[in-house]
Amino acid sequence: MAKAGLEAVSIHTLRHTAGAWMLEAGIDLTIITQFLGHSSTKITERVYAKLKTELSTRLTEASKALETLGRGERGTVAGSPNLDQRV
Repeated sequence: MAKAGLEAVSIHTLRHTAGAWMLEAGIDLTIITQFLGHSSTKITERVYAKLKTELSTRLTEASKALETLGRGERGTVAGSPNLDQRV
């Protein structure tokens, strides 16, 4: 890790990050389970359950925002930049 300049990052952190990114990208949980070497999808589900809930919430909010835009209303999605604000 030191050679890569990642002294403060553990292998476990990189592994968890890879799993989280795969889940966020919509990769099937079975594939993620195999990639991470978990013995069952139940382990993967347990480890990433909170992230799945957060992703679901963000997708629901984004869907509502798109519906609002479709009706010509203005709104923002939680955690997203407000594009109406000037920097």
